Amino acid sequence: MSFLDDNFLLTNEPAKKLYHEHAKKMPIIDYHCHLEPKDIYENKNYPNLTRVWLNDGMLGDHYKWRLERANGVPEDLITGDGDEYEKMMAWAGTLEKAIGNPIYEWANLELKRFFGIEEPLLKKNVPAIWEKANALLQTEDFKPRNLIKKANVKVICTTDDLNSDLTYHKLLADDEKDFRVLPSMRPDGLFKIYQESYPAYVETLSALTSVDVHDTDSLKEALDKRFAFFDHIGGHVSDFGLDTYSYRHVSRREMDGLIQKGLKHDSLSADEIAGYQTGLLMLFMELNKKYDWVMQLHVNVLRNMNRPMYEAIGADKGFDSVGAQSGIAKEILYLLNDGSIADIIPKMILYSTDRKSTRLNSSHPD
Repeated sequence: MSFLDDNFLLTNEPAKKLYHEHAKKMPIIDYHCHLEPKDIYENKNYPNLTRVWLNDGMLGDHYKWRLERANGVPEDLITGDGDEYEKMMAWAGTLEKAIGNPIYEWANLELKRFFGIEEPLLKKNVPAIWEKANALLQTEDFKPRNLIKKANVKVICTTDDLNSDLTYHKLLADDEKDFRVLPSMRPDGLFKIYQESYPAYVETLSALTSVDVHDTDSLKEALDKRFAFFDHIGGHVSDFGLDTYSYRHVSRREMDGLIQKGLKHDSLSADEIAGYQTGLLMLFMELNKKYDWVMQLHVNVLRNMNRPMYEAIGADKGFDSVGAQSGIAKEILYLLNDGSIADIIPKMILYSTDRKSTRLNSSHPD
């Protein structure tokens, strides 16, 4: 068995049989990604390998960026305005030191499977790889939609703000028949009641739904309309960046008061924020169940931890880390208990970057 051959990581006969006779033929259903529906709809060729691999798209590839920073690559060759060929040389120089890191395997598998390039990505191989890959990227086969088809992807669920108009999803629904691009609702702006942007975010929600959002009932009515809109376009998934979470049960009257304080941007205590977020999650569980959606929770992440770099280049640039909230599983269990009592728990997927957080039942350490 050689590196990255057809039996890479398949170490026994049952594994080979399961993969080659079954898994390899199955379509990909991608229920969480950060592809831009606009890029898929416009279907333009990427100008070069750096742009498709490192710097284009919704966020770029912050996994590669983190690895480059660990290798001492200057920021102008990562997220900055450095020469794109030099960026690829810097990436290759990083990757050749990263044997054992999954990104090493991902990158070289992509070169082999999509570009037919057998040589590993090393600095000495960059000139030839750059020339061949860039030539292929200008062909019809390497436009975004054809790359999606080549990978046998049948469903892509993009990440879309609660207040999005979903324009490109509508266009793609009419224009593309070989695969589906569906929205997944991400309501982060509604959760951040402590931010200055909260009143404007709710005002936008009100305008979109023709509902004067000022209390729990009106918020639920507006959210119901957004669920109906997403559902009509094909959405069946919601997505919550619950980086940290503390459970606190609140009454309907308390929830009304917290919404009104947020709309006035009054100061909120940690307990009040926890109560509002708990009440909001209860509303979302109820609506996810009503529309038969899947509710995803991404928990326990420390985001944008490098303040100088956050201020210099913005959010989501590869400065996140594993979360440190050791008791978050217990807090979520309290929430789910309330949901069970109210009979509103939908189908759910829970993600955590912290292995300890995945053990929701801590009484059984095995």
